[in-house]
Order: sequence, then structure tokens, then C-alpha cells
Amino acid sequence: MLIDMHAHIKAGKVKESSKPLNLIRERYGVEHIIISALKTFEPAEDEIRQLNDAAYECMREEPDHISALCYINPRNSNSLKELEYNLDRGMVGVKLWTATYCNDPLVYPIAEKCIEKNTPILIHTFNKSVEQLPCESRAEHVADLARRYPELMIVMAHMGAAAFQEIPVIKRLTNVYVDFSGSVNRADDLPYALEVLGSKRIMFGSDEPVGFHPSYGQLMDAKLSQEEFDDIAWRNADKVFLGGRYAKI
Repeated sequence: MLIDMHAHIKAGKVKESSKPLNLIRERYGVEHIIISALKTFEPAEDEIRQLNDAAYECMREEPDHISALCYINPRNSNSLKELEYNLDRGMVGVKLWTATYCNDPLVYPIAEKCIEKNTPILIHTFNKSVEQLPCESRAEHVADLARRYPELMIVMAHMGAAAFQEIPVIKRLTNVYVDFSGSVNRADDLPYALEVLGSKRIMFGSDEPVGFHPSYGQLMDAKLSQEEFDDIAWRNADKVFLGGRYAKI
């Protein structure tokens, strides 16, 4: 079984965006997909609501197979209200992108609400050699947030995009997981993460529609025991985002 815990749709194109999600479910045995909707780097309140409504609509159409994350811009004055509204209608976590560094004090109320609600945060984390976005988080920012809030469940997306640099930064912070979605397609990244973190802190994600096949290929090529495969392919995401829904089956 597979849970893809990092995928996206486009606002205003829910049915169009759902097609590739349905395709990977049918072809590759992906039982559940966790989505968010993104558009601009610093979205205003109305854009955030539009994007979260799109994610909710997609989730509502396939409630047994699709869950959604609430996309938040911490700079918006209504960010806590937006978070509570979307958690109340069934979203399973928070998505932070590039509006602020994830350790900005603006994020603290969101982190505290997530702890209160036992809700994880998926943080876009990307260490670039060139063209780093102004508030694009790296592992050092994730680590700072994780140390401040050790009860907070955090997923550092993309393994930070530079696994050999970024993973050691969060090695000892056991409340931080990683996914290897999107643009992380080097064959040795997943084995390295497994060596450093163990299988209990790694999740399969694709960044679909960007990169399902590279992530799937990494997972299939890795020399994993059955327990390691299950942890990475579905069990960790099921525990963190879905409350153990599939473990209970």
C-alpha cells in the first residue's frame, strides 16, 4: 500500500487536477493522497480561502481516498481563524510555503494551535545554490521551530532538497519527519536518509503533478525490508496525518 502525503491541485481546476491523482491511484496502488492547493508565494486572505476551498472540494469528492492540508500565510491577520475553520471541516494538517520562514514569530500561534489540535505541519524546505526565495525555509529554520516546540509534529518537505546538507541538521530532533517529494531524485538520497534517521521518520510523497515517478522509482529501487517499506510507503503518514486509519484495518 502507498500513501502519497505530498501532492497538489490547482484552484479553479479541481476536476482537471483530480485526473492525475486518480491515475496514480489506479496504476500504482496509491490508497490515499494528501493534497494542498498553492498559487502565489505571499497569498492574501481571499486567495488563501479560494485555495483551501478548492482543496476541500477535492477532498469532499473522494473522502475515502483524499485528505487535504490547510494552506496558511502566517502574515495574514486571519491565519488562526482560517486554520480552525479548515480543521473543523476535516483537513488533516497545515501547509506552510514561502510567505515566511517557518521559525518566524508569526508562525508561533499556528504551531501552538497545531499542538493543541494534535495536527502536523508540512513545511516546504528547500536549500538552493541559486535563486533561494526570500523566505524559503531551510533545515536550520525547521530545527529552530522544532526545538522551540518539541511537541509539534513537523514534516520537512523534499528532505530540504539537499539531503546530505539538510538531514544532519534535524537528525536529533525526533519530532521532525522528512519526505522525499518533488525535485529530490538522486538515487542515494533515500538510502542516506534511512541511514541517518531510520525508517520511522521518512514519508513517501510525490509533489504531484510535479514528480510522482521519480519518487516512486526511488522507493521501489531502495533496498528496504518489508517493515522499512511499510513505514516509508504508508505507515508513518497514516500515523501522523490520518490518525492510524489504515493501521486499524
